Amino acid sequence: MTEQVILNMDGLPFGDIIVADEIAAILSRETGATYMVTRHLDGYGLLCRPLTSSSSSGQSSANNLLSHHVEEMYFRPAWRSQLMSMLRIFLSIFLYIFTDSLLKLMGVDGLYNMLSKWQPVDWQVLVNTMSWVALGFAVYFGLLMLYAIYSQKYFVGPKGVEACIGLVSKDQTRIEFKHMRGVNLKQSVIERFLGLIRLGYGTIEIATSGSDGAEVRFQGIANPKNLLAVLRDRLKTSA
Repeated sequence: MTEQVILNMDGLPFGDIIVADEIAAILSRETGATYMVTRHLDGYGLLCRPLTSSSSSGQSSANNLLSHHVEEMYFRPAWRSQLMSMLRIFLSIFLYIFTDSLLKLMGVDGLYNMLSKWQPVDWQVLVNTMSWVALGFAVYFGLLMLYAIYSQKYFVGPKGVEACIGLVSKDQTRIEFKHMRGVNLKQSVIERFLGLIRLGYGTIEIATSGSDGAEVRFQGIANPKNLLAVLRDRLKTSA
């Protein structure tokens, strides 16, 4: 039996990590194989790892009962956490397309006619300049959004967590569960509101006994309450 990833009954990934974790525990207990939750597309799958022939029955049973607690998970900030950047990009592109009409709507053409009496300026040159400025802002906000997502990578393993920040020069911070003092969820009003329509995200803050505030932050995590429950469960297990 080789490794395989099991999805939900509808053929799609599990949307709730807690549900996937519970099913992994049941399958590990009932089948004797090792099932672990793993990231799969926009959700979670169950990775099945067969037992080796050299494993004793007693050790296998103990390991299988705990298998769903030692999976490795990797995260990046969710795209939904960049809604403000997406809005800025949309407005910049909108301005780029309809620059002429928007300038006239704001009354800029009247100001232009008044100023052109002293200093003649081509209206189309003004429109084209504003269009390229708007396009430049769209590109700028797009690059900021991509950087915010791909410059951050988070890892949750059997012994601790790790945050890796940066593209070229990377800043890595790792904390073991035995050194953690607490795990908290920080959400704004908008982030909590989006959670009502299953688009919620938030920041997981992890503190150690040697620090006053959060030493590691998982920012822009989709469905953060699920990850918070997993981290607190592992924190209790390692205590």
